[in-house]
Amino acid sequence: MNTLASPAAGGRFATISAASGIDFLDDGRAIAVVDWDHDGDLDLWISNRNAPRLRLLRNDANSGNHFLALRLVGNGNTTNRDAIGARVEVVTRKPDVGSRSSDGTDGEPNRPPTSDLRTVKTLRAGEGFLAQSSKWLHFGLGGSDHVIELAVHWPDGEHETFTGVHVDSSYRLVQGSGQAAELKRSRNDLAIRPSTPQLPAGTDRARIPLVTLYTMPGEVYYTPDGGLQPLPLSAGRSVLVNLWSSSCRPCLTELNQFAQREQELRRAGVEIVALSVDLVGDDPAEPLEVNTLVSKMAFPFPAGFASPRLLHFLQTLHDHVVPSNKPLPLPSSFLVDPQGRLAVIYKGPVSIDQVLADLQHTSGTLAERQRRAALLPGRLLQDQILIDSDRRVQSRNLFNMAETMRGSRRTLAAITHYHEALRFKPDFVDAHNNLAWLRATSPDATSRNGREALEHAMRAVQLAGNDNALILDSLAAAYAEVGSFDEAVRWQQKAVQIAPEKQKNDLAARLALYKQQRPYRESK
Repeated sequence: MNTLASPAAGGRFATISAASGIDFLDDGRAIAVVDWDHDGDLDLWISNRNAPRLRLLRNDANSGNHFLALRLVGNGNTTNRDAIGARVEVVTRKPDVGSRSSDGTDGEPNRPPTSDLRTVKTLRAGEGFLAQSSKWLHFGLGGSDHVIELAVHWPDGEHETFTGVHVDSSYRLVQGSGQAAELKRSRNDLAIRPSTPQLPAGTDRARIPLVTLYTMPGEVYYTPDGGLQPLPLSAGRSVLVNLWSSSCRPCLTELNQFAQREQELRRAGVEIVALSVDLVGDDPAEPLEVNTLVSKMAFPFPAGFASPRLLHFLQTLHDHVVPSNKPLPLPSSFLVDPQGRLAVIYKGPVSIDQVLADLQHTSGTLAERQRRAALLPGRLLQDQILIDSDRRVQSRNLFNMAETMRGSRRTLAAITHYHEALRFKPDFVDAHNNLAWLRATSPDATSRNGREALEHAMRAVQLAGNDNALILDSLAAAYAEVGSFDEAVRWQQKAVQIAPEKQKNDLAARLALYKQQRPYRESK
């Protein structure tokens, strides 16, 4: 609160959040200011990260002060129609001695009269983090009851004075008109009434439909007899990978429900792989007990044990989609479409009806997936700028997943995701470069492809220029992979020449290999 009317305050502001009633425990994110109920004072809309997600704080204080509300309209030619950037100056008559001051406090007795009051406001687009206040400019006038002058400095440089303006009124100011048009604002259409927020009931379930489609890598699980079996992905049917434990009662209930509706699931083309997490190291813990449970319920789908590597991957995949870094609950399930792409993650028990409803989630366009994944119903803006932005986001998400796969030595999966990233953004330099490197240097012969490596390395150089040592390093490795060692030596020499000092030793070691007519291989 402004305390300038009180000499004792020394020009400082006072914190009045508790006294005003807005000292909530909310995790606030944005605030917008607007005279919502048209009563001449400003109300607040507040959005939060937690519940309640939205609050309307209506200002019902009766201060007796005056106001002036203005809505600006640019000419649409030299000034934008919203008049963003316009500066408005309002000059009002100073209130009489002893009257209410502009901040609502009592004026100081016996204060000598001073000059008129001048207030300036600028119309802005954006009011802090993810917020836009009303485009009405609201002037709190305190005890001033007469407008002496109203001037607008439009964004195109024009200076215009408006006449016929009175306090406690709302006006529309159209550029070039010179005359303020009064607007009658009714208070009878206020649709929102005070209420007590009703918080949603807590739940142990979460459904996370994916917008970015990640291809699941080939993984294996332990069969009941201790053997290894690959997950049946990309087999022309959807697969629900279900994690459970023999000590988890909701897990057992869920498995029973899967068994009871086997025929319905199979007709829909769904295979379920139920994997127990009851492991000690790499060995199943009490396999006899787990196998007995599965046999007792006559579970008709494949069942076994999740290996530590598979569990770690599923946790990493979850954390990539939902960056909460919290362990997966039990049960948890991962729905994979017939093309081997992750469609939905379910945390907690999932109903079979929900699984069946989600089988088509990965079909259709990116916009259709976004609509299906939205928390609230509505329609998407299909502006080309937003479409291009969405494609860049998809490309970056897929690139990050490729890096995750690469870091966990899932090379073929990394290559797949680099290709997908380039499908959304063909000029993605880092994706071209990293793909070229993997295709040229992978220790796994099935992952190498010299011709493709050279194609992507040359594209990276074309996009980024030939002054990046790491890109030239990839180009040289690609030439070496196709047997063009003279070219490999030439480009590697240049890479060594321009590389930072800390990179020179590694680059020089590869240069020596190429001089010996040997390609470079990353370590396993």
